[in-house]
Amino acid sequence: MRPLRTLAAVVAVLVVAVAGCDRPKTPPDAPAPDAGVSRSAGSPLATLTVRVQSDTIATSDLLNVDAIVTAADVARVSTPELPSTDALRVVESWASPSVMRSDGSVEQVWSFKLEPDLPGTFELPGTRVGVRNAQTGEVSFLTTEAIPITVRSLLDADDAAVSELRTVPAPPPTSGTITQTIGSLTAGVVLAAIVVLLLIAAGVTLLVRRNRVRSIIPGSRRELSRLMQSVPDLDGTARAAVLADASRILRRCIAERAGVDATTMTIAEMASACPEVLELGRIRGALEAVESHLFSGSPVEPDLAESVLRSIDQSLDELATFVPTKYVDPIGGVA
Repeated sequence: MRPLRTLAAVVAVLVVAVAGCDRPKTPPDAPAPDAGVSRSAGSPLATLTVRVQSDTIATSDLLNVDAIVTAADVARVSTPELPSTDALRVVESWASPSVMRSDGSVEQVWSFKLEPDLPGTFELPGTRVGVRNAQTGEVSFLTTEAIPITVRSLLDADDAAVSELRTVPAPPPTSGTITQTIGSLTAGVVLAAIVVLLLIAAGVTLLVRRNRVRSIIPGSRRELSRLMQSVPDLDGTARAAVLADASRILRRCIAERAGVDATTMTIAEMASACPEVLELGRIRGALEAVESHLFSGSPVEPDLAESVLRSIDQSLDELATFVPTKYVDPIGGVA
């Protein structure tokens, strides 16, 4: 009987051990998703929220920024303005279709992509929108606070890929003939000269990239094209708001080319500050047409809105030829 008891005890120990090995382990808690960083500004008529997916990016990444505008039905909101800086340049922007919410307000999202220039910590400038009360005509502005953005270099010394590099010991020198020695020296001199030329070319390219100025006109023409496409689907009041947005686009481009704050000037003030710009082609006529239709208070017909928008588009094309050597974008380009 004793051998049987010993065998039974061994079998029991093995069963307990196997059961312990098969017991499932409790999975670790999943990390919370990155909620990003946001800044908001609001008024009784509208709310502006600017959100970035992450406040830390690499120099090879693009910074994704969303500007979310929620407005009451009596509010008319302009396109959000996110200015470029030397460290973070806006390279692309687009608007999503507006959505009617259950409480009667309208929500629309504008998306921006910004390209970093150098590693470091920089500020994403505040985003600004204009809000006009369609009933009273009162205009106000919403501006969000700046957001700190950290741009990390891909060649950071703490990077795991870089830290894994190891120094390879040089092979022991080998004896050779004088001809072989001279040939090796010549090859070394040629290789060093090639490296120096490559370094000079890289330095020149970096200087050119840092000193260039990118015009806002191509992006403005894309934005104006989207406004023109939306005209047939809008009512008379909404088409008037589209004309106001197009006028602001033209004024921003005038400010870029003439070096004056055209966004806050009257037409008479612009004629005094930069007459050579205002007299280009149809620029003055386009601005006066927009102001005439906005101050009349009457609904804007589709044909009239499209005609004014085409005049503004031609005005942007004419602006692109003013002081063209300061900008790297092709004259009249819309891509």
